[in-house]
Amino acid sequence: MITLLSIPRSVQAASDDGVFTAVVTSDLHFTAQDDASDVIVSAMSCSREITEAFTDQVIDLKPDAWIITGDMTNSADAEDEKELAKILKKAADAGVEVIITTGNHDYDSDDIRSFRENFYGLQNKTSEDEASLSYSTVIDGVRLLAMDDGSAVDDRGASALFSDETMNWLRSQLEEAREKEEKVLFLAHRSVLFETGYNSGVDYTIENEDLESLLREYDVRLCLVGHQHSQAILEKDGLYEIMSCMPLTGKHRFGWLTADEEGLLYEGRQIDLEKYSSAEDYAAIEEVDLKQAEQTTATVDHLLEIVDNDAEVRENSGDLLMSFFRFYEEGTIGAHAEELLEDEAWPEVEAAIADTNYGPWITSILENPPLDAYHLELNWK
Repeated sequence: MITLLSIPRSVQAASDDGVFTAVVTSDLHFTAQDDASDVIVSAMSCSREITEAFTDQVIDLKPDAWIITGDMTNSADAEDEKELAKILKKAADAGVEVIITTGNHDYDSDDIRSFRENFYGLQNKTSEDEASLSYSTVIDGVRLLAMDDGSAVDDRGASALFSDETMNWLRSQLEEAREKEEKVLFLAHRSVLFETGYNSGVDYTIENEDLESLLREYDVRLCLVGHQHSQAILEKDGLYEIMSCMPLTGKHRFGWLTADEEGLLYEGRQIDLEKYSSAEDYAAIEEVDLKQAEQTTATVDHLLEIVDNDAEVRENSGDLLMSFFRFYEEGTIGAHAEELLEDEAWPEVEAAIADTNYGPWITSILENPPLDAYHLELNWK
């Protein structure tokens, strides 16, 4: 369990000198296309409206940085990248450092130039890795390592990976941060700590076996990642990881991070869509949010078709699955995992959906539950 540490009063005030503040999010999945569908990613049809409202709120919050950990657009479309870059430039022009990482939706070997051209003029970089799109930025004594975790492929076909060259660059950045007594935040799209326990064919986790040990060697305490579209905080042997949700779905949440010389504080906040959207846009967003809830019900109904049991057990299975998705979306699954595992319907549900995309993932979440998803306090050492 996480131990909440005493953070100096100064860390709680964004206006104090020497305090670093950041808005933290992931997976914008932006598109400006009029025919965008909400089937795969909920609220995709309102991505422009939500992103513009979010940007206006970020500007009003006046953080030092806006950290976005990958999947900037939904399909790496060059026009979508250009439109999103225009929106993010509003924040950059207002004095907010826009710090981004690449994601699996962002580019491949054919469109890496487009991604670089559209987004990599927004940052004030301290160093760039020649072997990937990884780079570093230093703000108020905090070195942010924005890592490109899809830049290499090994002989197994794994694509959530850093090359040897990028790992060497990462080590050099950590060494330089230590020499200058800077704090370090590690940013990537895929997870450092998430363990699935099965071969799903989906790259949830960065596969460099020496990455964790390297981060611990240099006293890195916190990784900021995304990719899974839902909020979670993980911890392993003193290394913490905040897995940010996507702003399109759920409660449209984001993180507010404050750090000083002693430690850091992370808290969940909500995009104020009613304040920062027009009445027409807000109504459209509310409508797609309702459809998202209906999609969750449809997902549960689909999974129940696989569960071959009597009516009473089937009803209990449906209640269990709906509870799982609700708790997961709320970020409270860690508090409820044990009760779901002890539910009498769980063994049959687990066995029935084991071969689906959802089955092993649900099992992994319940057996390795995250911490409180929207609050973290820790000291740097």
